[in-house]
Amino acid sequence: MPLHSSTLLARTPASLQNQIRAIYDTYANKGHTFLFALSANFPASDDLLNTVEQLTQSNTKRNGHTLGCLSDPLPSSLFQSSHCDPVLSCSIAIFDTALSVPFRSDIPGRTQTQVGRWHSFRKKEDNDKGELEMDEGGNTPWEDIWNRAGSSASSSSTPLPEALRSLDPNHIDSLIFLSDLHPEGLCQSLHTLPRTRKLGLIAASTHFITARPVTLFQNTSIFGEGALGLALLTDGKKNQQASTSHVYFQGVRKLADPMTVTSREGNMINTLNASNPTQLLLSAIRSGGISTQASPISKGDTLKDTEEFALGLLSPTGEITRTYRITAGDPSSRGGALSLDADMAPQEGTVAQFLHRPSSFPLHIPATLLPSTSTEILPSQTSEPDSKQTIAFLTIPEPSSSPLPSSSNSSETETLPLILPNTFLAPSLNGFIVSQPTSAVSHSGEETTSPSDSKISTTWKCTLPGGLGSIEWV
Repeated sequence: MPLHSSTLLARTPASLQNQIRAIYDTYANKGHTFLFALSANFPASDDLLNTVEQLTQSNTKRNGHTLGCLSDPLPSSLFQSSHCDPVLSCSIAIFDTALSVPFRSDIPGRTQTQVGRWHSFRKKEDNDKGELEMDEGGNTPWEDIWNRAGSSASSSSTPLPEALRSLDPNHIDSLIFLSDLHPEGLCQSLHTLPRTRKLGLIAASTHFITARPVTLFQNTSIFGEGALGLALLTDGKKNQQASTSHVYFQGVRKLADPMTVTSREGNMINTLNASNPTQLLLSAIRSGGISTQASPISKGDTLKDTEEFALGLLSPTGEITRTYRITAGDPSSRGGALSLDADMAPQEGTVAQFLHRPSSFPLHIPATLLPSTSTEILPSQTSEPDSKQTIAFLTIPEPSSSPLPSSSNSSETETLPLILPNTFLAPSLNGFIVSQPTSAVSHSGEETTSPSDSKISTTWKCTLPGGLGSIEWV
């Protein structure tokens, strides 16, 4: 578990740097391993550079390690703030180096799925990387092709990042990683560690900030692709704090009744309850009283661009276990198939339900991440240690052009700097990766003790705003 974790908030670079300095004065240069996520919304590039240097160069003695990334800014709604100035943030977690192994991955991910291109695919005979090329053939065994494409990586046994290969899998409690926009290759290699909890942040897009797709830091090195992470080890002690993992979904509303996936291929849902899925979605939207306007879901009756719709997988008790954001659909094309923001759609037999997340719903910090002694974020000078430590990643929506209504208690929460103690909270517009440790997972995504469904992947990507994945030590 972390020796320390906190999320620092400030209105000015100088204030944020002072908070970082206070933590580094206590923990730096003692051989510890530091993990950080720094928001990229600094008003001046020099201030961003100075803060990065402070984070990466202040822990160089006694074999200390530092890993980090640039993240998206935390939405102002998290602190119920009406203040128009940006909130700078830096999340820091510190680990015992003897129980944490840094790793770097340059395993390539998949190229972007081409939605709506209904071609068949065949493997190039002269391509040893297994690249797929388009083929305009007619009678195509779609299910076989998509299943081969989805399982090709697993059959090729993608090796683990080098630093992880010598570790005993039984001694790896959890993996935390920071990734570029294409983590599929790394995730595939990590399937060889099925009993390990995994949580990965897809870092902020930084093309216009650092001229890199993402910006990752390992000590004094900078990377624009791949991934960095930590393997957190068990120490063999019976009283070691056990880790647990959770996923929360804020502001989602269930639409219509649960359904069963009856046909899918690739990232497409072809039928739900043996019916046209886009027609079912539009019917659920009308029944839910949701207004429609110009958007590409269908030509005649369409949805607002700012509204988010998803397919949620349900546990046997009806709880949402994972979400797949709906990206496209047309009731009159290809039987009304729905496109999901995923590599592979849920398997046939999965119980699912439509979800709606209103664009007007403000994000908030879940009560489980707030200090046990208070319902508010604490001022930095009054933070108190707590037994629970949390690493949490939050998918956030695109910034709104219109300000949120001010809260009645905003005057209390606008007093910055603030600190969220014992919690490393990092946001991303690009989402996060989560994987539960389990020997088997049911079709709904719920953990089970039966080995009958052991081939179903427990790894998935949450890109629906409001989703929060965490690993906690209590």
